[in-house]
Amino acid sequence: MIRSKLWVLTTSFILVSMVVTQQSVAQEQAKDTLKLSFGEAILQMQSANQLIQAADQEVKQKQYEKQAAWGLYMPKVEITGAYTLLNDDIGLDLKETKQNLQSGITDFFSTIPPSAIGVLPQPWPTIMSQMPTQLAGALSAIPDKYVIQQKQFGMIAAGATLPIYAGGKIRTANKAAEVKVNQAKEKASEQSASLITELTTRYFGLCLAEDVIAVRQEVLEGMNQHVQQAESLVKNGMIADAEKLHAQVYQAEAYRALQGSQRDADVVRAALESTLGATGPVVTSSPLFLPTSIQDLDYFKKQALQNNSKLRQVAVNKQLADLNLKGELANYLPTIALTGTKDLYNKDVTNLVPDWFVAVGVKYTLFDGLARTRKVQAAKSIQRRVVDIQEKAENDVQVLITNLYSQLLKTNEQLVSIETSLKFSEEYLRVREKSFGEGYATSLDVVDAQLNLSKVKIDRLNLIYTYDITLAQLLEASGLSQQIQTYQTNAIQERYEKK
Repeated sequence: MIRSKLWVLTTSFILVSMVVTQQSVAQEQAKDTLKLSFGEAILQMQSANQLIQAADQEVKQKQYEKQAAWGLYMPKVEITGAYTLLNDDIGLDLKETKQNLQSGITDFFSTIPPSAIGVLPQPWPTIMSQMPTQLAGALSAIPDKYVIQQKQFGMIAAGATLPIYAGGKIRTANKAAEVKVNQAKEKASEQSASLITELTTRYFGLCLAEDVIAVRQEVLEGMNQHVQQAESLVKNGMIADAEKLHAQVYQAEAYRALQGSQRDADVVRAALESTLGATGPVVTSSPLFLPTSIQDLDYFKKQALQNNSKLRQVAVNKQLADLNLKGELANYLPTIALTGTKDLYNKDVTNLVPDWFVAVGVKYTLFDGLARTRKVQAAKSIQRRVVDIQEKAENDVQVLITNLYSQLLKTNEQLVSIETSLKFSEEYLRVREKSFGEGYATSLDVVDAQLNLSKVKIDRLNLIYTYDITLAQLLEASGLSQQIQTYQTNAIQERYEKK
């Protein structure tokens, strides 16, 4: 008896602990849950999405490279140092020269006859007799080798180079760096537009999934009521037992369909969290939307020619191709630069080396195997290729705009027609349920009516979702992705309310 009470107390304690733990977990999840409207979701994505952050970093990279290109106008100052070890001293070998001089002196004095010296007044005979010995002594005092530079020496020097004229290459490089900044900005703009379309797809994909779950729940609740009604009619002997079993089979199918929709919603929610860069669960607060009207086709075509990110990138590439040609043509011009060096410190460096020097240098290539000519031809080919790509891209964008706009109109027409189907399905179900209750219809008739109504509801939700996604794609192609929130805000209360 005592053991039984202890077991009951222990079990109760465990159950209470589990309930408390589950409540705590639910409270923690609710604390981390991010409830966002569509506008808030766009802001969240722009601040936390990794791809947008990467695109911003590329823009910063190009801005730093532009600043680096501006440095080409400035002098280049460097400090260099070196310590050198040679295999021998650098100098003049005087040994052979000394021998030649010695033999020349000896030969010279041997050719002078003593009688000629004897006629000279004193002290010249004495001087002449001592001169060979004195000259030989002087020669022997000269070392056999004169060292100009010792084999070990070191030095530290500061040097500067200032370009005076580069044929326009520096100016072209700076303009190209500026254009590349604009190119990175256009890529970032394209990335942002693409992510807005992705966000629209996933945000309203989650809305669609939740609406489908609501429809599935309605079907399941209807099936539950139908089964209860069938059980009651079986007890009263108004229908056969097979009718009740038939209703129970479809009740189980409705439950499985609901579970499948919930799993689909979990997948879409995870994808949305990835797009938002969110670290916790996300809940949407904006429903599917359906604008009552949009601008005409020509408006979107004109906007696309001005704002489409791909077309703008092609235009930037055309500017780069023009600058590339200018840079190649600049190679035909000479380069002039001012350069100088100052010795800061040295060890055992010969005094023959000056402490500083300044020079003006000119460089001009006379012949390089026609490399410059070929590069100019290649640059012109790039120009023509970019022009061809630009024309093709403009045509493709116009076709894309026309196709997306046509899809919008087609979806809108289908939405108008499905409203009639929805009213008919609702009335058809009402009639079948009433007939079944009076014994004039079978269970199969009621189930078919319920499934048909749920199908029409889900088809309608899918059409609205398709309209939203197509509109997002149309705005992206037109370079107007940032305006999708305006369309969504103006349409949210107009034709569709989330049930």
